[in-house]
Amino acid sequence: MPGNEWSGVVELREPLTQGRANRELRSLLAQSFDLDSDEIRILHWARLH
Repeated sequence: MPGNEWSGVVELREPLTQGRANRELRSLLAQSFDLDSDEIRILHWARLH
């Protein structure tokens, strides 16, 4: 899926762990989009609450 971009809000059931948040989020998104986590690049993320 080179060149594709997605922007949105992801609601999690539990907080991401400190220090591994980026990896966990990539894994979660990869599962949702049926991709390898290596194909996911997170440019920015922030907690809403």
